[in-house]
Amino acid sequence: MQEVRDRIRRGDAEGPDVLACGMPITTRTGHCHWLGLIAEGRDEAGRAAERMLREDADFLKVMATGGNMTPSSDTMRAQYDPETLCLIADLGRSAGKHTAAHVLSRAALPGAVAARMRTIEHCDWRVEESRYEFDPELARRIIDQEQFVGLTMSGLARRAFLPQIAQDTSGLVRRLDARFACERQMIDAGIRYTLHSDAGVRLAPIDRFDLGLRAAVLELHITPAEALTAATATAAAAIGLNDRGTLKPGQRADLLIVESNPLTDLSCLAKVRAVMKAGKWVVNRPGPVSQ
Repeated sequence: MQEVRDRIRRGDAEGPDVLACGMPITTRTGHCHWLGLIAEGRDEAGRAAERMLREDADFLKVMATGGNMTPSSDTMRAQYDPETLCLIADLGRSAGKHTAAHVLSRAALPGAVAARMRTIEHCDWRVEESRYEFDPELARRIIDQEQFVGLTMSGLARRAFLPQIAQDTSGLVRRLDARFACERQMIDAGIRYTLHSDAGVRLAPIDRFDLGLRAAVLELHITPAEALTAATATAAAAIGLNDRGTLKPGQRADLLIVESNPLTDLSCLAKVRAVMKAGKWVVNRPGPVSQ
């Protein structure tokens, strides 16, 4: 991804701005181990982080738990101890770069908080297969340390808009109610959250980001405005892009023009009329778009 990022920045290719973490740090059988950055234990994890920094990654990413796409990993167990997570995050901070932690159960959440990871992706509070436990004290530490959590509205989370999921009674779908209730507790506690799509995984095509935001409105009981803020202004703040994400004087002019008002109907995000990047129109369709 660094090569793609650099080509776009040089103007050799047209595309969105890319911030690339390079390869995520993981264990030998851990989540996404096939991407190649294997680190067993503290010393290897430190060397892996230093390698990504040498290769000019924009930020670091560590798989703090296993992941659903990796059968050899365990989503319910921490892949690294808190000291190792702290080392990775400290190496990033020393280079002026933040670290993102993939966390799919509460087993790794205290370590990610102790390491002051800038973003906690998924931020899952699951303690058993279908049981979640929200910890107000841990939430308070996340707020005090100005961390962000990324709520994942992909795949099964879009159940309201996917007929093939709506009738599914499997455990994966049934536990969504408990997951969303816990995420609502995070929001009520005041934790800053972003909404992301995990685009490219099953049931989450890259071109249907709108479905994730619409699902968040339904499942998390937020407003369309809150969903849009989480995906723009809050997301930009989370990754340190302080010159964009809001529409106001002095900010970079990144605009998405759609056919109607997204504050009342987020489905219009799938009907794009024009796109401006850094003050330059890159998509400009003169007529209406229908889907």
